[in-house]
Amino acid sequence: MRKKSEEKDTATKLIDLCIINEINESNQYILLLGKQAEFYQDYLLHLEDTKPFFFQKKKIKKAPRRNR
Repeated sequence: MRKKSEEKDTATKLIDLCIINEINESNQYILLLGKQAEFYQDYLLHLEDTKPFFFQKKKIKKAPRRNR
């Protein structure tokens, strides 16, 4: 009887350890996805700041260039 209860306790502890490990891994993956989303939001803002829209390109082409 003791052997079965010890095996059951060991199995329960092992399953708990696996579940805790999976939870920690999932949390790290969620943090990674959050960082990637933040990076691409910043990248999008950078593109919006540096690249003119289609209707602004005409104004840029028509505007005279300044001599430096």
